[in-house]
Amino acid sequence: MLTQQVSPTGDPVLFLQLAFTATFFAGLFQASLGFLRLGFIIDFLSKATLIGFMAGAAIIVSLQQLKSLLGITHFTKKMGFIPVMTSVFHNSQEWSWQTILMGFSFLVFLLVARHVSMRRPKLFWVSAAAPLVCVILSTFLVFAFKALNIFII
Repeated sequence: MLTQQVSPTGDPVLFLQLAFTATFFAGLFQASLGFLRLGFIIDFLSKATLIGFMAGAAIIVSLQQLKSLLGITHFTKKMGFIPVMTSVFHNSQEWSWQTILMGFSFLVFLLVARHVSMRRPKLFWVSAAAPLVCVILSTFLVFAFKALNIFII
């Protein structure tokens, strides 16, 4: 919604100020609801409504991750399914096989770590540590490959 009002490339300082202000007030609102113990209000929403909202949010987040997973530099600013998928396939010449390989490798690593933790409860820490390991390892790999001029991102 913010990008419809202010362009991040046109006025980046104003865009960041508005983004941080919106984030601050959202956090303040959420903290005040928790402090005032008003979480029971959620009980008045139907389970179907909550599941639909969470599923919709998950789809939007997943679609927005396609840009980074495929290595696309020119991507739509819209969040709808059709504009995002149109942008993904219209920019297929920008897909980077290195980025795709690295992204899916870490995704498989996270799924395997979760599977190991579910099969062996004593290894619960594996799935807890896996995201941190992914971040550290991917940061190191990107740094190392850029030093060798093998561009991933």
